[in-house]
Amino acid sequence: MLNAANAARLFYPEELPDKYQSAADLKGFTHNAIAYEALSPNRKRQPIFADRDDWGPETLERTAQFSLYGSSHAGIFGAIVGRTSDEAILQLDCLATDFFRGKAYPTHLYFNPYQEDKDVQIDVGSQPADLYDAVSHVFVARGACGRPPLRLVRDSVAVIVQVPASGTVTRDGQRLLVNGVVVDYHSEQSTGNP
Repeated sequence: MLNAANAARLFYPEELPDKYQSAADLKGFTHNAIAYEALSPNRKRQPIFADRDDWGPETLERTAQFSLYGSSHAGIFGAIVGRTSDEAILQLDCLATDFFRGKAYPTHLYFNPYQEDKDVQIDVGSQPADLYDAVSHVFVARGACGRPPLRLVRDSVAVIVQVPASGTVTRDGQRLLVNGVVVDYHSEQSTGNP
């Protein structure tokens, strides 16, 4: 996701040198909000070149180099991808495109690509929350608010569920619930208390 989010910016005219795009003189028209329709390798002897798709009838309208439907990926990335205090560690919203789910608390995935443990700050808002890691099956913070630090083990992932602080924790088989809402479908017996 880090690489995909980084590469997605290259569809936008302000993100590429002029020689790598077909309509650099129309940058102002797009306000850097409308993307090129396509990126092609090796076109015009450039490593990457932004223009329109090759399919369909040719058009004389140069603004057709840019595309609203080709820019729709920005909405998907915008819904899913968030920042932490480290530019290489993203906050990915696990619920943003889960349209048929039941009730759930805010859930984010964090991947530490480094070969060392990292502490990152994450935004949990102004209301105190307990942070549960559905990967390690433990509460990693209690009563967190604002931008608390989150410790991520090297080359590993955490899926943090932000539950109401001091919520009622119950179990139903392997499911762990807080105030009646499932936060872990495969929990272990230990939920840890930092």
